[in-house]
Amino acid sequence: MAVKKLSAKISPTFALLLQGQLRNYKKKITGRRWTKEAKITALRMFKISPTCYRLLRRLFHLPAPTTLKTLLNRVPFSVGINHPVFEVMKKHTQLQKPSNNEYTLMFDEMSLKKHLQYNPKDDVIEGYQDHASQGRSPLIAAYALVFMITGIRQRVKQPIAHFFSSGFSTADRLAVLIKEVLHQCLKAGINIAAIVCDMDGVNRRALNILGASLQHPYIIVDNKEIITLFDPPHLLKCFRNLFIKYDIDCSTNISSNVVIGRGIAKWSHVKKFYEADNTNPNFVYAPVLKKEHLNSNTRQKMKVKLATQVLSHSVSGGMYAKISAGELTTNATVTANLINSMDKLFDTLNSDCSDLRRGKPHATNLRKTVHFSNVLRKRKSSFQL
Repeated sequence: MAVKKLSAKISPTFALLLQGQLRNYKKKITGRRWTKEAKITALRMFKISPTCYRLLRRLFHLPAPTTLKTLLNRVPFSVGINHPVFEVMKKHTQLQKPSNNEYTLMFDEMSLKKHLQYNPKDDVIEGYQDHASQGRSPLIAAYALVFMITGIRQRVKQPIAHFFSSGFSTADRLAVLIKEVLHQCLKAGINIAAIVCDMDGVNRRALNILGASLQHPYIIVDNKEIITLFDPPHLLKCFRNLFIKYDIDCSTNISSNVVIGRGIAKWSHVKKFYEADNTNPNFVYAPVLKKEHLNSNTRQKMKVKLATQVLSHSVSGGMYAKISAGELTTNATVTANLINSMDKLFDTLNSDCSDLRRGKPHATNLRKTVHFSNVLRKRKSSFQL
């Protein structure tokens, strides 16, 4: 009764948790009981941060993680397209504005530890290669292919399908699965504006099979045009890896001995900057820059963080300062310009909030303004030879 009186002054979530405290504070652990709403609220906290949830359990009476996992096991999740999720999403899209019903479809594969397990509920052995409607095979699964939709104008992330493979999916099979998932999304009223994936060779071939190309970066499914995109972090990482191996002929604002307005950007300029920047023990322009950034091993080349720290505003700004001081040759200006351009381009394509304190005006959401159009047009022209 007291909780009902307080519910008008506190949030519904807090009232629900308070009610659980009052009901279970005198009971033993095995005797505590929780409502379905309380379990769902606790599950949300557990999914955001299991470590934080364990800390909260020391301070308050909350459902045990095993209780939450038991609740999850009641939800039917089968390999392939998750139809219960689509039923919920279909009702959700009917209640929201058309502008909020815009999503991107993301997919990627991850490695799994090979394991077979009997599921008594469905009377099936799980752990084999399973492509749902495309059939199963006796090969043990080593990879999981997951499809997830993310909201463009609202913070929504929802996995909608998953498949198991013994090896990397073939391009033909991946193209079929992409089309199958897209068809189900459009059937449920989910407006898919774009597909996002990394630059894996299988992904590129699958998109080519569906009709996408460099000149026409889109596919058509159920008479709807869907843009195909590669995720910017992976693009930046690939650019860094290629930049380590090859020099880049690019436009510049200085005149070279060969062609006016063009120059050669070299990875060796970055190494020379690192050496010059670390001669002063009291001040460095790029303190984050370490040896692993310049001489990365195979594992380190997979980290996007190292790529963003090299192709950053602090490195380009430091190179400009060293060039002005005569510690680097003027030819390094081409490399500094390229790094500065890549930093701005990455901020434009991969940020959602501005950071003016660090001098990052491009790190914000894309808008339909002349400023962003000019930025993207300028970056596009700089890559065209």
